Amino acid sequence: MASSWIKVEVITPDKPEIFQIAEILNIDPDAVLGKLVRIWAWADQQTIDGNAGSVTRGVLDRISFITGFADALIAVGWLACEDGKMFLPNFDRHNGESSKKRALTNRRVAEHRKRDTQNVTQSALQKALPEEEEEEDIKDKNPPNPPRGRREKKPYPYPPQLNVTAWEEWKAYRRENRFNAYQPTERSEGAAITNLLNLSGGDPQTQMLIVQQSMSNGWKGLFELKPAIKKQLEEAAAPHWNSPEAWREFL
Repeated sequence: MASSWIKVEVITPDKPEIFQIAEILNIDPDAVLGKLVRIWAWADQQTIDGNAGSVTRGVLDRISFITGFADALIAVGWLACEDGKMFLPNFDRHNGESSKKRALTNRRVAEHRKRDTQNVTQSALQKALPEEEEEEDIKDKNPPNPPRGRREKKPYPYPPQLNVTAWEEWKAYRRENRFNAYQPTERSEGAAITNLLNLSGGDPQTQMLIVQQSMSNGWKGLFELKPAIKKQLEEAAAPHWNSPEAWREFL
């Protein structure tokens, strides 16, 4: 009888045979894997290298708790029957005493190599630390020279009649939509500001409406207000018929 563990490869759940058995029995592939583990564990404990001469299909079906599981294993080549005797092909490659001893030996060798590699790496790092500290001291004593030819860009000077709040909102909108940014020059940002002032006639409220109109429509540029918005603005600016200003004009 073998030891109380079995070897299962990590690729086993995705093998084609798993899905074939699932289709034959109309069950979930994960359920197939669980039932296989039961069969393999039983064979590891109760057989010699997977040879079950006195076992019938019915016994394997009862172990897996599903009718037809033994026939499904035979169909995919994971169970064989010769001269009335059942056996698991190549069972000793992965389970059984000799196979498990090989697996444990390989694992111990891999862990030993890993520890040796870590020790060598730590020793190399410890030797390299003083040199790194010396390099850091040299860098601290000799700071790098600042790059030449790079100057901070000064912001473009805003004219007094510009609605700064509206303009900053417009630039933020362009950044969020990844439009080309204005350069702080007369030909770039200066030209765009001049365009806004001309479209608005220098009126701060109109500047804000022009900006909001472009943002709400997803436009890249600033354009003259639509006639409907212009009319609403003119009506809002006109004095009420019963206001003192209107009466003065009437009289």
